[in-house]
Amino acid sequence: MKVIGYGAPTSVRIRFQVRELDVLVDVLRELRARATRDATDTYARTNADDPEIDESHDELRTIEGMLMQLEENRPDDAGRVVLVAKTTVMHDVVRAGAREALQRLQDAHDRYPSYSAGPTRDALLDTAETAKAWLVTLTSFDRVDGGPDE
Repeated sequence: MKVIGYGAPTSVRIRFQVRELDVLVDVLRELRARATRDATDTYARTNADDPEIDESHDELRTIEGMLMQLEENRPDDAGRVVLVAKTTVMHDVVRAGAREALQRLQDAHDRYPSYSAGPTRDALLDTAETAKAWLVTLTSFDRVDGGPDE
């Protein structure tokens, strides 16, 4: 299975294809930068014992943990890397990853001239396969997560 939920699910395990990893790393770095800014802002405007500080630091620790998992985990025989994280954080990661992969596909399409062959054609097809892999991850995640909270 691509996505497995653990308990309600409070955390999930996702197998990412190797082709998804460039986007995944970029997304995690961006989310880490945002979480760092949010944690700093929260700390600056609240008391030290405010639970909001713990929540913002928890998100940052989860993202850092995912980056560490990527460094430590080698792809399996099928070329996949497994990450386990809190469902709420993985929700943001999966959506941002799908959005980024689709944006990269749009950019590759914009660079693709008509009647082209060679590197631009291959780049477009490769980017399309990456976007497809992210859409599979997104839809698989949604089946486990039950969709966004309303």
